Amino acid sequence: MLKWQMLVVSTWTISPTGINCASSTHSQLMHIPSCYSWCLRIPLSTQNHVIRRDNPVAQSSVGSGCPLKRIFPGAEGWPFPKYLGSCGRLIVTTSTRPLKEFYGSSSDVAADLALQLLAIINSMRNNDLNYLFYFTHVDAGTFGVFNSGHLFIRDASTLGVIDKQEGKQLMDGQEEHKDIFSCLVTDCQSELPSCNSIKDTRSLIMVCEELLPKLLKEKFLPPVQEKIDRALSRCADSFLTDQEVIRAAQVLEEILQPLQTCDPRFAYRYPDCKYRDKP
Repeated sequence: MLKWQMLVVSTWTISPTGINCASSTHSQLMHIPSCYSWCLRIPLSTQNHVIRRDNPVAQSSVGSGCPLKRIFPGAEGWPFPKYLGSCGRLIVTTSTRPLKEFYGSSSDVAADLALQLLAIINSMRNNDLNYLFYFTHVDAGTFGVFNSGHLFIRDASTLGVIDKQEGKQLMDGQEEHKDIFSCLVTDCQSELPSCNSIKDTRSLIMVCEELLPKLLKEKFLPPVQEKIDRALSRCADSFLTDQEVIRAAQVLEEILQPLQTCDPRFAYRYPDCKYRDKP
């Protein structure tokens, strides 16, 4: 039987940190109406009417809407749950379990979740839109797991979004243009933070420091566990360069991949894994 649960919508609003980031504000908010129009499959002649009726920009500024899961739908591969509907400040979604409930799981489940987590963080840094998604904070409730074993972002309240293309343009010393969108949630007179101050590996360092050690703690035999712990230590080191942190994460993936198993417990990739893993 399909179970339902209610989640507070505020966990799905765009992070103020993401909106305040000067180099990405305009293009991100301009992308919202076009995404709404595309999702609704309406003709161009009626787009303005829809934007006025269900204004996502206004929703982002007051925190009463759920723009993230609409702009980046799970059906297109983004790590968010499917949007099924909303009422007031509540949304409806399928039942899930927070990642912290899997800290005591078996080694193969822990390895599978760790690989999914690393894949999500990698997609936040490398995607077709050339956006950098980053967390300002992560904890055991940030990620959740569906009954199929599929990991996703459960709480996006601390998630920021940066347009990396515009961020690169700022490196040329161009003065940031301030417009009405930049004033939605902050004082236009104040200095907005630079996107260039956010490291590409910010979220990767966070999960290697806060989540993966708890998920992978004492799960494997000493030789393997020691390799995992060393890779985690380097991955969580904020004093290393981005390339060094990314390489440490790649080493961790190489260690964990052979530890994955293929059985019905991992319904999100079973039985496909049976055929994919054949020589």
